[in-house]
Amino acid sequence: MALKWFSGIPYGTVNSFRDFAIRFEEQVAANKVKPPHMNDLFDIKQKEGESLKEYLNRFCEVSVCIQDLRDEMVVDAFVKGLQANPFSDSLLRNRVMSMTEVQDEF
Repeated sequence: MALKWFSGIPYGTVNSFRDFAIRFEEQVAANKVKPPHMNDLFDIKQKEGESLKEYLNRFCEVSVCIQDLRDEMVVDAFVKGLQANPFSDSLLRNRVMSMTEVQDEF
C-alpha cells in the first residue's frame, strides 16, 4: 500500500525529506484504525438469528479493548443491543449492574 501511494506522488512535488515525512504521516494517519470507544458499544446490536452467546462474545470482544469502562454503562449498552426476549426482560427486571451479573443470569 505504501509503495502504491509513493508511486502516485507527482514528480517534483516533494522538495525535502521533511516534506515527504509529513505527507507520509498524513497518509498513514488517515488509514489508521482507531481503537474502540465506550460509545461504540452502543452501536453493537444482536443480529437476527444470532444466539445470546454469540452476541455476548462479540460484545465482549469489543469491550475488552476499551479502557476505563464503567460497569453500569457497559450493561446499559449490552441490554440496549439485545433483541427483546425473556432474557432482556430479566436483565431489566433484576437491574443487573455488571457484566458478571449478566453472565450469571445467562
